[in-house]
Amino acid sequence: MQFQEEEFALSAEELAIVMDSAWIMAKLRITQKVYALFGRLSHHYSDLLAMHAANAGSEVTAIAPKIYRGESYRQLPYVMMDHPRFFKKEDVLAIRSFFWWGNHFSIHLVLGGRYKLLYEKNILKQVRLGIMDGWYVNSTNDPWQHYFEPDNYGMIVNGSLPAIASDGIYLKLAKQHSLKDWQHAETFFLQSFDHLVRILQPQPPESL
Repeated sequence: MQFQEEEFALSAEELAIVMDSAWIMAKLRITQKVYALFGRLSHHYSDLLAMHAANAGSEVTAIAPKIYRGESYRQLPYVMMDHPRFFKKEDVLAIRSFFWWGNHFSIHLVLGGRYKLLYEKNILKQVRLGIMDGWYVNSTNDPWQHYFEPDNYGMIVNGSLPAIASDGIYLKLAKQHSLKDWQHAETFFLQSFDHLVRILQPQPPESL
């Protein structure tokens, strides 16, 4: 099979990029800095989890964080950290810190199975009290989508849930932070993580 000439040809812009190694070296340096940020955050997250260990449970807090990277989430590179990260069949409790090239920093709480049942009641209470205003929510069957578009996330406003927050297997809460405000990314993650851990209050058992 032979390529058509136009399939292989580069535009002037593409040719300039392929001949310039500086941009790819800059990408590597930026990725390393995000890794360093997430590594530092993992220690702070562990401290916050220890303070609220009764909320998350020992089976969750005992699992070490994991940082990893990829090149094609919706065709763009990313770095993410899961901490805490409990995945057992349909039972899921994870907080994912996410860097998405060209888009945003973001943090995502994912609850599924018994963890959704355990925490959903208190989360909805916090929503009604207005404590979650400005956060995004989704109840979905695909918990690993992290883009902020109307088909994936809706914003909580004035204590009200958007329509997208019903009828899914998983409950997700998320918040995003502009890459332009790079210098405050660590503060964003720490404050957001602390907020999420605090709302993970188990639902009290039903009275007999």
